Amino acid sequence: MREALADDAEAAGFDVRRFLEERKLGRFHVLLTALGAASVGMDGMDAQAIGYVAPDIARAWGLPRTSLGIVLSASLLGMMLGSMLFGVLGDKLGRKRVITSCVLLIGLATLITTQATSVTALLCCRLIVGIGIGGVGPNIYALLSEYSPPGRRATLIMVVTMSFPLGAGLGGILAAHIVPILGWQSMFWIAGIATTALVPVLLVWLPDSVRQMVLRGQDEARIRRILQRIEPGAQIPRGMPLTVSEVSISGFPVWELFRNHRAAMTSLIWAMYFVTMLVNYFVSSWLPTIGHDAGMSLETAVQATSLFQFGGVAGVVAFGLLIDQRRPRLAMTVAYAGVSLFVLVLGFGWSSHALIAVAAFGAGFCINGTQIGDTFIASVSYPTALRSTGVGWGAAIGRVGATCGPVVGGLLLASGWDRSAMFVIAALLAAILATAVCLLGAKLLPAMRVAPAESPERIA
Repeated sequence: MREALADDAEAAGFDVRRFLEERKLGRFHVLLTALGAASVGMDGMDAQAIGYVAPDIARAWGLPRTSLGIVLSASLLGMMLGSMLFGVLGDKLGRKRVITSCVLLIGLATLITTQATSVTALLCCRLIVGIGIGGVGPNIYALLSEYSPPGRRATLIMVVTMSFPLGAGLGGILAAHIVPILGWQSMFWIAGIATTALVPVLLVWLPDSVRQMVLRGQDEARIRRILQRIEPGAQIPRGMPLTVSEVSISGFPVWELFRNHRAAMTSLIWAMYFVTMLVNYFVSSWLPTIGHDAGMSLETAVQATSLFQFGGVAGVVAFGLLIDQRRPRLAMTVAYAGVSLFVLVLGFGWSSHALIAVAAFGAGFCINGTQIGDTFIASVSYPTALRSTGVGWGAAIGRVGATCGPVVGGLLLASGWDRSAMFVIAALLAAILATAVCLLGAKLLPAMRVAPAESPERIA
């Protein structure tokens, strides 16, 4: 394999992208995935920290629910802004620099939260934390997709994706034990210190994007050192320049998402992100309330919502593995069709608790399958120079959908809409996406035009 790489390299240079795509899963990839999971897991802990201590803060400060709601929403707004801003900066300044800066920003803002004495200060801290969280994910996923072996990308993205709820869950366990003893500030001290301590680890061990470095003509010796980390015994000719068979992009990255025949692709990816997050947050936010209003006990309605979340974890695993079997179009078509079917059942099956339980688990299973699929498709469909921007802005559009889901649901209920009709609308949106992916996916999305021995990025 190593000799073939050297012999087959073009006379003009050594193809770095080909080198990366032909590597098997190794210690380098495991370390990169672990660093990504640690970063995203800390994001989950920092993001949910305010939710765990909100009752204590409200009680200590005498806050009304309206003020607390604004604080809880601040991080969601920040995530959307961070995805937009740092997705672009990741493509402009380098992924490692942006990831470490965002993790440091999150850690410091979380620590400063311990000193907050007003709603305004708390809101500002949570907004900054959200901005940092919004910047970490797009760049981690972009970096992971560039280094991962083609047949393992979705699986490794799956591992990192699951670290967010796991980090949030760990935060809940910590909060339950320490907050009653040490007060609400202790949660932010622990989360802030742990996040900040991750920064030097990332600075030492997290690699930068070699593709970006080659395209920018950066230090070749440093690029070679990173390639040797991937496979220490690999033969990389000394007298041959390093190349990447892609072009640099000099324009504003967001506009470039719609140029050179990428407009239809970007529109479909944004629609997928938007519908996925809208349906996800609509169901998870309103299922307990609507179920209770339909005659279910509150306990049963909450249990159904829990099954929705547990189904989500299983869906991330199942669809991640299916995508890595080179079946992205099949996976996404089945996922969106499943969302449509199970959400429709949720709208009409209130008389049967068993049916609602199955539908809730199935809806969570499929919705989170579409979520990991959205990330995978965005991360491999764009060229290196647009990858963080593509993932970041897709995630930002998803955040808009996440905001619209609960809000639109509340407005429809207040307007007297039948609860079943609300679920029909959500199911219809998912059905439209299933049809679009099935009929247009192979035409518009490079990740879905994969022959058995090909990598999506070689087609992109």
